[in-house]
Amino acid sequence: MLYPLYHFITLCSAKPLRAMTQRRLANGKEDPDRYPERFGISTKPRPQGRVMWVHGASIGESLSVLPLIHHLHSRLPGWHFVLTTNTVTSAQILAQRLPDYVTHHYIPWDHPTWVKKFIQHWQPQAVLWLESELWPNLLHEIKKNKIPAALLNARLSPKSAKRWRWSGGLIQHMLSTFRFILVGGRDYRPLFESFGGKNVHYIGSLKFGAKPLPVNETEKDTLQIQIGPRRVIGFLQTHEGEEALFADSFVKLKQTYPDLLGIIVPRHPQRGDQINTLLQEKKLRSAQRSHMQAIDISTDIYI
Repeated sequence: MLYPLYHFITLCSAKPLRAMTQRRLANGKEDPDRYPERFGISTKPRPQGRVMWVHGASIGESLSVLPLIHHLHSRLPGWHFVLTTNTVTSAQILAQRLPDYVTHHYIPWDHPTWVKKFIQHWQPQAVLWLESELWPNLLHEIKKNKIPAALLNARLSPKSAKRWRWSGGLIQHMLSTFRFILVGGRDYRPLFESFGGKNVHYIGSLKFGAKPLPVNETEKDTLQIQIGPRRVIGFLQTHEGEEALFADSFVKLKQTYPDLLGIIVPRHPQRGDQINTLLQEKKLRSAQRSHMQAIDISTDIYI
């Protein structure tokens, strides 16, 4: 089995992981006040009573699980929930939406010592894990401590599935942590069963139960006035390198639709200036919401 090798390698990874964290801090991808949470160091005390740990990875997963947490709290009023995510953006948005019975914590890096420290601090009585961000040491520690766990909204891309088939049983080891698995699409059920998942069921996606994000109606109305009757094409949740592809396509579309306005929403908002520079190099006129710049008739792309 590949897990003992993975465990050994990650046990020796403290120094590079700390260096990576410092780079992420410099790039605005870590919270300067809370980055020790990545090393399993929890600054918030464990509440009295039972604790359920919910891992939501990024903003989409964490928002989709909030209605479920609210429902569980109505059925289990004495429980407290620890919601872990992986991004600064998710923490910022959740800070405005979490009730007092939910504590946000950054997921620790998958280092055996830091994982153990995190679980020893919170001592969860149950774990809910969302989607497909599976970390071997975290899941092994859950299983080792015999904490009941379930995988919700489970999914795997064809690329990930192909990679896991060569994992030497690592995927089976991780999935054995979960007492049941709820997949996010019917096609995922046979896939997870082929990897050794137990009690795999499909009941639909949790994301359809999430409420719309709150919106500032004044800002929304202002934005609609600025856009006016122009056609709009959006490029959302983008990563580095993808905006260049969009910009090239936009230039071609603009030849057919002269009034076209592009909107880019990067997955990491701090990349706005970088994207703006890219667009300028491609002779496109842009405006940035983060700099309070308005859209006018000359604006090609709004960031």
